[in-house]
Amino acid sequence: MLYGYIICLWCICIIQVAYLLWYCKAGKRLALQPSIPPLAPRPISIVICARNEAVNLQRNLPLICTQDYPAGLFEVLVVNDGSTDATSEVLEQLREQYPVLRVVSHTPGQHFTGKKAALDFGIRQARYDHILLTDADCRPAGRNWLRSMSSFEPGSVVLGYGPYIPENTLLNKWVRWETLHTFIQYSTYALSGRSYMGVGRNMLYSRQCYLDAVADAGFLSTYNRLPSGDDDLLIQQLTAKGCKVAVNPDPESFMYSPAPASRPSLFRQKSRHVSTGKYYRPSSKYLLGLYGLTHSCFWLFLPAGTALLLTGSYGPAALLLLLLPVTARLLLLRRAFKIYNTFTQTFDNNRFFIAGDFLWLCYNILLSPFIFYKNKQQWK
Repeated sequence: MLYGYIICLWCICIIQVAYLLWYCKAGKRLALQPSIPPLAPRPISIVICARNEAVNLQRNLPLICTQDYPAGLFEVLVVNDGSTDATSEVLEQLREQYPVLRVVSHTPGQHFTGKKAALDFGIRQARYDHILLTDADCRPAGRNWLRSMSSFEPGSVVLGYGPYIPENTLLNKWVRWETLHTFIQYSTYALSGRSYMGVGRNMLYSRQCYLDAVADAGFLSTYNRLPSGDDDLLIQQLTAKGCKVAVNPDPESFMYSPAPASRPSLFRQKSRHVSTGKYYRPSSKYLLGLYGLTHSCFWLFLPAGTALLLTGSYGPAALLLLLLPVTARLLLLRRAFKIYNTFTQTFDNNRFFIAGDFLWLCYNILLSPFIFYKNKQQWK
């Protein structure tokens, strides 16, 4: 029976190793990418959708309005989406201080659900064709965020990294691990021409690409009834329409935000995202599903095989057969995270990578039922 488990574990690890080698190759490619490609600045509209975000706007908007970018070539457009707190007053004060800031008011309606209604309104109201998206609770890594995100070939979709602000808690460490893991996945797929998502708090595309995407009736029938999807379903549609997708690994392009402060808030956020997975392209669902399935099987088969080994009279050969694929998989996992950590600086050391990988098993088991749940219709 032990050897049956070992054969299964070998098959699982071979699949996992293939994925991890793919991730390592993409990470090395990103690590060699120039910090800021030498392209001339072009007009950009930074679009932020805000609902009851007075405190965050007061704190973060000045950092966005004072980017090191030529005057007259960018605007910061805030869509006030039916706020009932002091958002309007804060925006009025900030508008007097920063000429680049423009505010438009939007009344939540039924054309799109969730945040997408405000986003659609903002994109159509933007002064410039290239749209850079972020959120009210985000702060850029520095004054070169806009310059870095806009320095790719015009017409490209640019996927940025959105790390969480570090805190010394287990939940925060794991959330940062999961965010880096997600970045490893979507950047690898993007570099292979299989883009399936980005992060809505740090993403750039052209208005024309967006309008072409939402003009597709088949896509729109799914997109407009979901509160989420602006950072995954839309990216898949843009890719299907032939838009070139680039990934920006430059640390100056990162957009930081506070991590979920509690497990309930984390699961509310993640369950909304997971529930859109059933609408992914078949190829994306297959590749992501195979990785997730073999990952879970690895952690479930490993203790079972170990228990059989310890309770039976097996020789050193059985132990070696068990340890070889496990060691290869864990070393390669550590290698992939280490490559990406060199430019993301998500962790000060590499000690949490394997612990985070095990916790991802628990996370997937807890979240898997949400795949079948009906999506919540509000975004705030």
